[in-house]
Amino acid sequence: MFTAWASKDPRHGQAYDEIAIADQDLEESLAGWSQSIDSRANDNLPASQQGSRGWVFAAGVGAIAAASVFMVAPNWRSQPDLYEVSTKAGERKTVTLGERDHIALNGDTRLRLSRGNNRFAALEKGEASFQIVHDPSAPFTLQVGGSQVVDVGTSFNVTKYNGGLVVQVAEGSIVYNPEREAVRLTAGQALRRNDRELQMRLSSLPPTDVGGWQKGRLSYRSASLPEIAEDLTRNLGIKVTVAPALAARSFTGTIQIERNDDKFFARLAKLLDVEARRSSAGWALHERMDATQ
Repeated sequence: MFTAWASKDPRHGQAYDEIAIADQDLEESLAGWSQSIDSRANDNLPASQQGSRGWVFAAGVGAIAAASVFMVAPNWRSQPDLYEVSTKAGERKTVTLGERDHIALNGDTRLRLSRGNNRFAALEKGEASFQIVHDPSAPFTLQVGGSQVVDVGTSFNVTKYNGGLVVQVAEGSIVYNPEREAVRLTAGQALRRNDRELQMRLSSLPPTDVGGWQKGRLSYRSASLPEIAEDLTRNLGIKVTVAPALAARSFTGTIQIERNDDKFFARLAKLLDVEARRSSAGWALHERMDATQ
């Protein structure tokens, strides 16, 4: 399976990424991979060793992206009659726009909508899944910080992390930043943007994994442990932190949410090869004691 193959050696992921960069038709280059992922492989490698996984924009486009990140984003706050929809950690909510579009909010999420424009939303924090009916005359636009996602008739999921964002497409397609990089994603494709490194990477996943949090399933490919901790906090309603020594470690695989905290974190510790400790503030992930000796 693809993830098992990719996780055995960082050079495998790099080889795949170089092919993706060279292919001008992103839809064709990734479509063949979207059904071949084994979501159970655990790489547990430092993120610094995973930098080549998923493709990074070629030098010319990368330079444009680096420059454009400092551009002033359109003032979406000028949208008429903005109002806020939010959830607490561990809470979920679904809103309907008009009579056909639906947005499911995960825990610890804040979304701004417009009473005067049902084809606009702004994700300020957290995670949301979108079911949007395409209208060529009025595309749906999602603002995420300084980035935009425009639908081309689709079902997609967006997560806004402290250090970036992840966009995943389950059906149809979207265009990421149409006025800048104009990256088109179709079903089974994902885009990860790292704000600190000014990088964007593409990867593939089974479309059924998109928005898996709604079924208690969190799937990852080379995700950092701090990002996973954010997701767990959002889904469980319990504060989950990561020790600084683990901040660079990454994980590829699937985490099944369980409401029995002791059982869940015991299983999670084995899966991530860490030690999970309960505290008054929640749970903290540390290096295993025997691993440091």
